[in-house]
Amino acid sequence: MLRIHLESLSVEEIRRQALAACEEGRGEAALQLVRRALAIEPNDWQTQELAGVVFAQLGDSEQAAKHWERASQFAGSPIFTGFQAGRVWMRLGQDEAAKRCWLYLADLEEAHPLRLFATGLQALMANDWVACRENLEKGISANTIMESLNNDMRGHLRELDKRGW
Repeated sequence: MLRIHLESLSVEEIRRQALAACEEGRGEAALQLVRRALAIEPNDWQTQELAGVVFAQLGDSEQAAKHWERASQFAGSPIFTGFQAGRVWMRLGQDEAAKRCWLYLADLEEAHPLRLFATGLQALMANDWVACRENLEKGISANTIMESLNNDMRGHLRELDKRGW
């Protein structure tokens, strides 16, 4: 029944249903839907981004990062997707993959919050505590749109403080 129904839907409608399933906490249903959308349009950044959200909800950070990284490679994708993919790779201890994702931020102005955050996190990976703190603090000051991201970056600063760095 679901297969017949899915075959008659556009990718956009499948994505909408997958997002609704995610929001309702029905991760497995969302995964089935997003897989169908990917089968139809594997090179669509919105579908790749949604796949990352679904996998993150299911607790599969590695698959989430892979899909977010893939989404960030397509024209029209938001730069935030690549930034988030890099953060997930960093948390998984995949520093080179994180750096690869953050390469997409190089075209941003030097004072752009995401570029500053990525620079700070790269400094953290390199154990350069001064550069890490400086860039994260500048990024927090520059970021007036997403307070939750500022709070995440403050968490890194608190870790530096706890360690005496």
